[in-house]
Amino acid sequence: MAGKRALVVDDSKTARIILSQMLEKSDLTVDTAASAEEALQYLSSNRPNVIFMDHNMPGMDGLQAVKEIKKDPATAMIPILMYTAKEGEVYVGQARALGAVGILSKQVRPGELFNVLKGLGLVTDRRAPANDPTPISPDAQLFPGRDMPAEELVEQVARRTARLVDTQSMQAQLASLMDDYLSRFRQEATGLRETLERGLETVAVSTANEVYDRRESDQRRAQNLQVVVTETERGNSAYLKMLLFAALLLLPTLWSLVMYNEARGDLVRQTQRSETLLESVEWALNQETAYPYGAPPFDQTWTERLTGLVSRLTWFDFQGTVQMIGHVGRFCLTGSEKSGFRVAKPSLPLAACDRIGQPADLALILAEAQSDSFSDYLDRLRSNPASIQVELRSYGDEQPVVPYPDAGEVSTAGEWNRVAALNNRVEVKLLAKNE
Repeated sequence: MAGKRALVVDDSKTARIILSQMLEKSDLTVDTAASAEEALQYLSSNRPNVIFMDHNMPGMDGLQAVKEIKKDPATAMIPILMYTAKEGEVYVGQARALGAVGILSKQVRPGELFNVLKGLGLVTDRRAPANDPTPISPDAQLFPGRDMPAEELVEQVARRTARLVDTQSMQAQLASLMDDYLSRFRQEATGLRETLERGLETVAVSTANEVYDRRESDQRRAQNLQVVVTETERGNSAYLKMLLFAALLLLPTLWSLVMYNEARGDLVRQTQRSETLLESVEWALNQETAYPYGAPPFDQTWTERLTGLVSRLTWFDFQGTVQMIGHVGRFCLTGSEKSGFRVAKPSLPLAACDRIGQPADLALILAEAQSDSFSDYLDRLRSNPASIQVELRSYGDEQPVVPYPDAGEVSTAGEWNRVAALNNRVEVKLLAKNE
């Protein structure tokens, strides 16, 4: 399928870079335009095989551009996909009425994009194998550092290498800690089953004796009642006679109730201990989950972690959902939409930042970015339904784990970005099936 070409139209340089990188991995040549007017100028002399059109742009918006493209017989047959964060049945109806073949979310995953391209006849097979262990190069990141000074670039590479070493060490410690927790969890569950079985067996035996031996029990009660009556007559105590009579009648029921409450109390205590162990496993998983600015949060490292986690939870008979939540930090950045943004130098005054954080829609996209290996692993899990489900969510920068300081509490970009780096992380939650 060589020679296929795509045009990406979006006023956001970052959004153009993200989509272009995914399209290039499917062997498409990608051209870009920063506005609808620039796209129409491009189409006056070029014929791409597909167009990805943003909706909200300065000047002519995406729907107006689609209308103009479909009016021209020379470009009317080019398939157009609206690449936008806008949703709703009314918008979808408008886009299709003007000639768009579909709507593509800006949070689209590589696997979903591949299926769309395949449906248009632009690709036939994935270019990269499902379990490609090749680490992501700096050129494949969202904000490459080609134009950095040499000293700063060397320092950045050294920091990333140090983080990788720390991550590998943490993985080994995490695996050992999880094995210990899950072993204790399994022992607690086994003890819970045995306690419940003993309690229920006692209740069942008591009930069965009461049902099947009712006749003998009645006879014994009559004999006991006779003794009581005789004794009470001797003591001339009617009150004592009534009290003992009631006790004899209610004793089996009271005993069953005591055993039931004891078994129920054991169940509650064991459930609380199991929940505490799950919380401990969550705590262990959420240590050192920060990732570098500009890198996808769900990369090859998380592919390996998730594979090991699912394997261990399956062995333990865990039933429920592994929820993975992506967060991005609100970094102090310097640069522009045209040249791209980078993390500000630590000594820069905070007031001199060109931008703090990303636009809300872009932050949601960045917090859910995935490597090909991670995306393919999720596809394999979803195609083989099991007792463990994996749910991926994006919070963008809306729910920081560590609160940001007030503007007056810090004065430099370095102080602010230390907090942003802590919030540039992945969060894991284990949700049991009964929750």
